[in-house]
Amino acid sequence: MRQLLIMLMAILITATAQAQNVGNCNSASGIFSTAMGYNNVSRGFAGTAIGMYSSPIFFTDQTNVTSNTPLFIIGNGDNDATRSKTMVVRKDNHIGIGTNTPDRKPAKRNGTSKK
Repeated sequence: MRQLLIMLMAILITATAQAQNVGNCNSASGIFSTAMGYNNVSRGFAGTAIGMYSSPIFFTDQTNVTSNTPLFIIGNGDNDATRSKTMVVRKDNHIGIGTNTPDRKPAKRNGTSKK
């Protein structure tokens, strides 16, 4: 039992070490996650949060990827009490502007784009 506990602690320490923070007061705690800017939170597996005072989508850190994993979050909050996000891009290609739960993929053009 002691060896199992030591192994689990080593995994947790390694997992936490694989997250990156750039800027000031950021918290990247999801596996392979990154938080950049000021006071952002990134808990999604391999997710990136930028901007300021982003609000996390998950209450706990993701240890594996799912279809609704947030890959990219742009935070636009003003302080800890008013954390928010302006944009979310999820693994399932759903993009939300002003919502945590985008319900569809963005529209795209077939063929060449018009200018």
